[in-house]
Amino acid sequence: MNITKGQFNRTVKDFKVHAKESVKVEFRNGEFLVLCSELAMYRISEKYKHAPVDTTRKGYSPSLCKHYFILKTNFGGEFSTD
Repeated sequence: MNITKGQFNRTVKDFKVHAKESVKVEFRNGEFLVLCSELAMYRISEKYKHAPVDTTRKGYSPSLCKHYFILKTNFGGEFSTD
């Protein structure tokens, strides 16, 4: 099942509310990739702290020079905030 544009937009809005700043969000291969500041990464990961361990990941990407938060889902499709 593919994610709809509406579902993507609602999830992006949720990430932005919890990050309390602008974030870049991409959805590919069933994963939301949120590129953001370090503080936003921790704010978002706090919201998902009770999610199963294998569904979330956070860290820093030296190649992108950005912090990231990844949320895995069972949906397919591709969307981006750009």
